[in-house]
Amino acid sequence: SKLACVNGLYTMPNPRRSLEEFFRVLTHKGIAVIATPKRGFENGLILKAHCNSKKLDAYWAHAHASPEREQKLISEAITDTQLIQKMLTVARHNRLIAQTSTFHFFEENELCELVKSVGFAIRSVRPTYAKQDILIVAEKE
Repeated sequence: SKLACVNGLYTMPNPRRSLEEFFRVLTHKGIAVIATPKRGFENGLILKAHCNSKKLDAYWAHAHASPEREQKLISEAITDTQLIQKMLTVARHNRLIAQTSTFHFFEENELCELVKSVGFAIRSVRPTYAKQDILIVAEKE
């Protein structure tokens, strides 16, 4: 069996409990693929990578400092006007969620230890999404 959790683990009230449930529902040799933002991630760098910008990382930092900044950077990174509007809606919702939820961001070594502590064997770990997320492939042995 296989399970994917992409940019969801950090939003869960108890990431350990969620990982324990992932482990429980997978069959022997089942694979879990987990991607989650690293501690200190910068969404602006994902936009920078998307549009292959040559501007310095500092230009793209603090993408969510204000709705105006979000619109400027999203509009620079994306040319499709409908997609820009959808991304601005996502950004607006993310700001609301950030005001009401507790998030769990990890350093790579912390996340690896957590995944192993519930019984998984880690098969690979690497950065993804412009090096702003941690991608782990783990197996239930």
